[in-house]
Amino acid sequence: MVIKPSVVHTFMGVVVGIILFMLTFGVEQYYRYHLSNLHSLDGKEHSYYIYPDLSVDSVLNMVRKDYDICGEHDLRWHMRLRVFTDPKPGYYVFPAEMGDKLFISKLQYGDQTPIHLKWTNQVHTREELAGRVSSQLMLDSVDIIQRLSDDKYMAEFDLNAESSRCLFIPNTYEVFWTISPDELFKMMDHEFHSFWTKERINKAEALG
Repeated sequence: MVIKPSVVHTFMGVVVGIILFMLTFGVEQYYRYHLSNLHSLDGKEHSYYIYPDLSVDSVLNMVRKDYDICGEHDLRWHMRLRVFTDPKPGYYVFPAEMGDKLFISKLQYGDQTPIHLKWTNQVHTREELAGRVSSQLMLDSVDIIQRLSDDKYMAEFDLNAESSRCLFIPNTYEVFWTISPDELFKMMDHEFHSFWTKERINKAEALG
Protein backbone atom coordinates (compact mmCIF):
# COMPACT_ATOMS: atom_id res chain seq x y z
CA MET A 1 0.00 0.00 0.00
CA VAL A 2 1.32 3.37 -1.00
CA ILE A 3 0.74 6.23 1.44
CA LYS A 4 0.25 9.52 -0.29
CA PRO A 5 2.63 12.35 0.68
CA SER A 6 -0.34 14.57 1.48
CA VAL A 7 -1.54 12.06 4.11
CA VAL A 8 1.94 11.90 5.63
CA HIS A 9 2.13 15.68 5.73
CA THR A 10 -1.29 15.89 7.38
CA PHE A 11 -0.37 13.28 9.96
CA MET A 12 2.92 14.98 10.73
CA GLY A 13 1.11 18.29 11.01
CA VAL A 14 -1.30 16.84 13.54
CA VAL A 15 1.55 15.31 15.56
CA VAL A 16 3.49 18.57 15.55
CA GLY A 17 0.34 20.46 16.54
CA ILE A 18 -0.27 18.11 19.46
CA ILE A 19 3.34 18.43 20.60
CA LEU A 20 3.23 22.22 20.38
CA PHE A 21 -0.05 22.28 22.29
CA MET A 22 1.37 20.06 25.03
CA LEU A 23 4.51 22.18 25.29
CA THR A 24 2.50 25.39 25.45
CA PHE A 25 0.14 23.92 28.03
CA GLY A 26 3.04 22.61 30.11
CA VAL A 27 4.92 25.91 30.04
CA GLU A 28 1.77 27.84 30.96
CA GLN A 29 0.97 25.50 33.87
CA TYR A 30 4.54 25.68 35.12
CA TYR A 31 4.40 29.47 35.00
CA ARG A 32 1.03 29.65 36.75
CA TYR A 33 1.97 27.09 39.41
CA HIS A 34 5.54 28.05 40.22
CA LEU A 35 5.91 31.68 39.22
CA SER A 36 2.87 33.86 38.75
CA ASN A 37 -0.91 33.52 38.74
CA LEU A 38 -2.00 36.04 41.37
CA HIS A 39 -1.15 39.72 40.96
CA SER A 40 -1.83 42.34 43.59
CA LEU A 41 -4.09 45.08 42.22
CA ASP A 42 -2.13 47.80 43.99
CA GLY A 43 1.30 46.19 43.69
CA LYS A 44 1.56 45.60 47.45
CA GLU A 45 1.49 42.55 49.70
CA HIS A 46 -1.73 41.76 51.53
CA SER A 47 -2.60 39.98 54.75
CA TYR A 48 -5.60 37.95 55.87
CA TYR A 49 -6.96 36.43 59.05
CA ILE A 50 -8.27 32.97 58.18
CA TYR A 51 -10.70 31.77 60.82
CA PRO A 52 -11.49 28.08 61.51
CA ASP A 53 -13.97 26.40 59.18
CA LEU A 54 -13.50 29.07 56.49
CA SER A 55 -14.00 27.43 53.07
CA VAL A 56 -11.76 27.71 50.04
CA ASP A 57 -14.43 29.73 48.24
CA SER A 58 -14.64 32.16 51.17
CA VAL A 59 -10.88 32.63 51.10
CA LEU A 60 -10.91 33.23 47.34
CA ASN A 61 -13.67 35.82 47.77
CA MET A 62 -11.40 37.68 50.18
CA VAL A 63 -8.36 37.40 47.93
CA ARG A 64 -10.19 38.59 44.80
CA LYS A 65 -10.66 42.01 46.41
CA ASP A 66 -6.90 42.52 46.39
CA TYR A 67 -5.56 40.22 43.68
CA ASP A 68 -6.17 39.55 40.02
CA ILE A 69 -6.28 35.77 39.63
CA CYS A 70 -5.13 35.42 36.03
CA GLY A 71 -6.14 31.78 35.67
CA GLU A 72 -8.66 30.79 38.32
CA HIS A 73 -9.46 27.53 36.52
CA ASP A 74 -5.76 26.70 36.71
CA LEU A 75 -5.67 27.60 40.40
CA ARG A 76 -8.62 25.36 41.19
CA TRP A 77 -7.12 22.54 39.13
CA HIS A 78 -3.87 22.84 41.06
CA MET A 79 -5.87 22.77 44.31
CA ARG A 80 -7.48 19.50 43.24
CA LEU A 81 -4.11 18.03 42.32
CA ARG A 82 -2.78 19.03 45.76
CA VAL A 83 -5.96 17.67 47.43
CA PHE A 84 -6.37 21.06 49.08
CA THR A 85 -9.85 21.56 50.52
CA ASP A 86 -9.47 23.00 54.04
CA PRO A 87 -7.47 26.20 54.64
CA LYS A 88 -5.62 26.13 57.96
CA PRO A 89 -6.63 28.98 60.27
CA GLY A 90 -4.01 31.64 60.82
CA TYR A 91 -2.66 35.04 59.91
CA TYR A 92 -1.06 35.08 56.46
CA VAL A 93 0.86 37.69 54.49
CA PHE A 94 1.08 37.12 50.74
CA PRO A 95 3.50 38.84 48.35
CA ALA A 96 2.35 41.16 45.57
CA GLU A 97 2.88 38.42 42.99
CA MET A 98 2.90 34.67 43.48
CA GLY A 99 2.29 31.34 41.83
CA ASP A 100 -0.37 28.86 42.88
CA LYS A 101 2.19 26.70 44.70
CA LEU A 102 3.05 29.38 47.26
CA PHE A 103 -0.58 30.41 47.76
CA ILE A 104 -1.81 26.84 48.26
CA SER A 105 1.14 25.69 50.38
CA LYS A 106 0.76 28.50 52.91
CA LEU A 107 -2.90 27.73 53.50
CA GLN A 108 -2.58 23.97 53.26
CA TYR A 109 0.25 23.61 55.78
CA GLY A 110 -0.51 26.60 58.00
CA ASP A 111 2.66 28.49 57.05
CA GLN A 112 1.64 31.58 58.99
CA THR A 113 3.31 34.94 59.39
CA PRO A 114 3.95 35.79 63.07
CA ILE A 115 2.25 38.84 64.55
CA HIS A 116 3.67 41.31 67.06
CA LEU A 117 1.80 40.86 70.32
CA LYS A 118 2.28 43.82 72.64
CA TRP A 119 0.98 45.67 75.66
CA THR A 120 2.41 48.35 77.93
CA ASN A 121 2.74 48.76 81.67
CA GLN A 122 -0.49 50.77 81.56
CA VAL A 123 -2.39 47.47 81.76
CA HIS A 124 -3.21 47.11 85.46
CA THR A 125 -5.90 44.41 85.86
CA ARG A 126 -6.43 40.84 84.72
CA GLU A 127 -9.45 41.98 82.74
CA GLU A 128 -7.48 44.68 80.92
CA LEU A 129 -4.67 42.24 80.17
CA ALA A 130 -7.06 39.58 78.86
CA GLY A 131 -8.81 42.13 76.67
CA ARG A 132 -5.53 43.42 75.23
CA VAL A 133 -4.27 39.90 74.48
CA SER A 134 -7.53 38.58 72.99
CA SER A 135 -7.85 41.62 70.73
CA GLN A 136 -4.59 40.60 69.04
CA LEU A 137 -4.91 36.81 69.02
CA MET A 138 -7.51 34.19 68.19
CA LEU A 139 -8.22 33.73 71.89
CA ASP A 140 -11.23 34.27 74.13
CA SER A 141 -10.66 36.89 76.85
CA VAL A 142 -12.90 34.90 79.24
CA ASP A 143 -10.62 31.87 78.87
CA ILE A 144 -7.57 33.98 79.69
CA ILE A 145 -9.25 35.58 82.74
CA GLN A 146 -10.26 32.16 84.05
CA ARG A 147 -6.66 30.95 83.87
CA LEU A 148 -5.30 34.10 85.48
CA SER A 149 -7.86 33.74 88.27
CA ASP A 150 -7.22 30.05 88.90
CA ASP A 151 -4.76 29.53 91.80
CA LYS A 152 -4.24 25.89 90.84
CA TYR A 153 -3.41 26.73 87.21
CA MET A 154 -1.13 29.64 88.13
CA ALA A 155 0.68 27.43 90.66
CA GLU A 156 2.27 25.72 87.64
CA PHE A 157 4.16 28.98 87.15
CA ASP A 158 4.88 29.55 90.86
CA LEU A 159 2.26 32.28 91.01
CA ASN A 160 -1.31 32.65 92.19
CA ALA A 161 -4.43 34.53 91.10
CA GLU A 162 -3.29 37.65 92.93
CA SER A 163 0.13 37.75 91.29
CA SER A 164 -0.83 36.18 87.95
CA ARG A 165 -0.63 39.42 85.98
CA CYS A 166 3.10 39.61 86.76
CA LEU A 167 3.66 36.67 84.41
CA PHE A 168 2.87 38.93 81.45
CA ILE A 169 5.79 41.35 81.31
CA PRO A 170 5.06 44.42 79.11
CA ASN A 171 6.94 44.04 75.84
CA THR A 172 6.49 43.13 72.18
CA TYR A 173 6.45 39.41 71.38
CA GLU A 174 6.47 37.57 68.08
CA VAL A 175 3.82 34.84 68.12
CA PHE A 176 1.41 33.07 65.83
CA TRP A 177 -2.15 34.39 65.81
CA THR A 178 -3.48 30.88 66.49
CA ILE A 179 -1.35 30.22 69.58
CA SER A 180 -3.28 28.27 72.21
CA PRO A 181 -3.81 29.59 75.76
CA ASP A 182 -1.50 26.96 77.24
CA GLU A 183 1.21 27.72 74.68
CA LEU A 184 0.89 31.43 75.42
CA PHE A 185 1.23 30.96 79.18
CA LYS A 186 4.22 28.65 78.76
CA MET A 187 5.87 31.19 76.47
CA MET A 188 5.23 33.98 78.97
CA ASP A 189 6.66 31.81 81.73
CA HIS A 190 9.84 31.41 79.69
CA GLU A 191 9.99 35.16 79.05
CA PHE A 192 9.30 35.82 82.74
CA HIS A 193 12.29 33.78 83.86
CA SER A 194 14.47 35.20 81.08
CA PHE A 195 13.65 38.71 82.24
CA TRP A 196 14.03 38.13 85.96
CA THR A 197 17.75 37.44 86.04
CA LYS A 198 19.62 37.33 89.34
CA GLU A 199 20.86 40.85 88.70
CA ARG A 200 17.34 42.22 88.19
CA ILE A 201 16.05 40.38 91.25
CA ASN A 202 18.83 41.90 93.37
CA LYS A 203 18.02 45.37 92.06
CA ALA A 204 14.30 44.88 92.78
CA GLU A 205 15.06 43.70 96.32
CA ALA A 206 17.35 46.69 96.86
CA LEU A 207 14.48 48.99 95.83
CA GLY A 208 12.12 47.19 98.16
